[in-house]
Amino acid sequence: IINPGGPEASVVALDRLTGAVLWQTKGHAAAYSAFVQGVFGGVSQVVGYDSAGLGGWALTTGKRLWELVPPDGSDFNVLTPVVLGQRLLLGSENNATRLYEFGQGGVLKGSPIARNDDFAPDTCTPVVVNGKIYGTAYGEMFCVRLADMKTLWQIADDMFYDHSNVMGGPDRVLVWTMSGDLLLLDATVDVYKVVSRFRPFVGDSIDSMSYPAFVGDRIYLRCENELTAFSLTQSE
Repeated sequence: IINPGGPEASVVALDRLTGAVLWQTKGHAAAYSAFVQGVFGGVSQVVGYDSAGLGGWALTTGKRLWELVPPDGSDFNVLTPVVLGQRLLLGSENNATRLYEFGQGGVLKGSPIARNDDFAPDTCTPVVVNGKIYGTAYGEMFCVRLADMKTLWQIADDMFYDHSNVMGGPDRVLVWTMSGDLLLLDATVDVYKVVSRFRPFVGDSIDSMSYPAFVGDRIYLRCENELTAFSLTQSE
């Protein structure tokens, strides 16, 4: 499933072996977000952003099922929707962080069931670990409790100013910042607790928007002129 964003081919399904077009749907120009797939409200569908807002398309036919245009101005629509069972966690720079449910027929309900106005991410897709939402926005890192969408903590630091890649694991959150800082956070506590901090590249002007790659027990990190790999095996 791809989103070329053409007037006659806003979203397209291709046969993965032959490249043949299975279906295509009229619609808006493309946004920057990745699409996700799941069964929501009993309907198998793909969900993602276009330039106007969020949408859902029937997986087998490409029929547009619903559209969600945010109320508070236009967004860049960069973040990938976070699937939480039958709910979706959404975030954007103008409409903050919101939690939605689906109704019958696989249609997203128009009003969120909860929201947090503190955390308004522009490019960083958050992760949920131990019932808490972690992400960065405009020079701060946030931790929001999912149950009531209350901000547990927010930390200001220059390394969070631009884009960050945030990854979740058992009781841990890994953050790779554009400035070249690799942070491991403790997700078992409700405070900002850094387990370790590592700068793999030498220099003060590191620029990396690349998502880390994990292969076996290695993590691969890239900056503008270097690629390096590190072992994730715990030392004795």
